[in-house]
Amino acid sequence: MELGGEPLADEVLRTMELILEGNSYLMRAGDQLDRGTIGLDERTDPLRMDITGTRGPNAGKHIPAIWQLEGDLLTICYGLEGEARPPSFAAGKNPRLFLVKYKRVPFRSKKAPGEP
Repeated sequence: MELGGEPLADEVLRTMELILEGNSYLMRAGDQLDRGTIGLDERTDPLRMDITGTRGPNAGKHIPAIWQLEGDLLTICYGLEGEARPPSFAAGKNPRLFLVKYKRVPFRSKKAPGEP
């Protein structure tokens, strides 16, 4: 993972988990939760994703992104400013781009803190 071309610290990475279910997402980073919806457009190259935060630090925000899935590796490049979609899978030195590679793990039922 990199933000503006700089890798995130290992201690931060170990706390992060993304759960995708239908058109919803849940992102855990330590004790912080972020929830929202995703819309996918698989007719484009690169593939497009539109994220709308509904709870947590991104509530009310629109985040355009691009994505690709190769086996168990999901790569997403987020346009954090909410306007321009990233043109490629490279954050470079742009602090408004967030490049993440998520590795799929077997599903385990685990409720988030405070979730029913």
